[in-house]
Amino acid sequence: DPASWINIDCVSEECRASILDWIDEDNDTNPDGAETDFYERLELPYISKNSPFVALKELLFLKGATRDIYLGEDLNRNFSLDENERDGWFQLPFDNEDNRLDFGLVDTFTVYGEGKVNINTTPKAILGALPGLDDEVAELILTYRAGPDGQLGTDDDMCFTSSEEIANIEGLTELQIELLQQYCYFNSEYFRIFSSAGLDNTFKCCLMATVKCTESQLQILYLERLL
Repeated sequence: DPASWINIDCVSEECRASILDWIDEDNDTNPDGAETDFYERLELPYISKNSPFVALKELLFLKGATRDIYLGEDLNRNFSLDENERDGWFQLPFDNEDNRLDFGLVDTFTVYGEGKVNINTTPKAILGALPGLDDEVAELILTYRAGPDGQLGTDDDMCFTSSEEIANIEGLTELQIELLQQYCYFNSEYFRIFSSAGLDNTFKCCLMATVKCTESQLQILYLERLL
C-alpha cells in the first residue's frame, strides 16, 4: 500500500535539500541542495525538474542519492530481515552484514495519497517514525490490528474505519491519539504489486507495479524493474 509510507528521517540533510530544490519552481539552490547549475556539470548532464514528483524513481536523479540508498536492503519489501538481506555479498541485495534491516527511499516515500499514512497497513518502522510517536506506540497499534489471537494476517484482525476508533487502543495518551488522528487515515486506492522470478534458487528479477484501484476500474500508474 503506497499510501502507508512517509519520510522516516532516513535521508541525509544533503538529500532532503536536493528534494526541495528538485520540486520548487526556482533555480535558487538551498544549502546542501542542488539545482540545474550542479546537474549540468555532471558527465551525463540534465536540468532540475522544478516541479512535483511523478515517479518515486526520480529520487535517483538527486544529488546525494544512490541506488543503494534508493533500494535499501529489503529486497522483497516484506519489512522483515531475511537471510539474503544479512549475508554480505553472497546473495542479492548486497548488504553490510550488521544483522539490521536498512530501509531504502523506495520503502519510506510515496508520491501517492493525501500526505497521511494508512494506519491499517503502515508497518511498524514508519508508524514509529511519525512526528511525536515512537516504536512503543507502533507496537500498540500492531497489537490492536492483530486482534484477539495476536497474529497479523488471520481472520480476527482488527481494522480501523474512523479516527474515533484510535481511542480504543489501550495504552495511548491523549496527545498520541490526537497525533495519530492527524497523520493517519483508514483506506487506500493505491497499491503496489511485486513480482519476482528466479532460476535454480537464484534471484534474477523483481518488478513492481503501482496501481490505483477504484470501484469501477484498476489503473496501472507506474511499472518499474527494481533489479
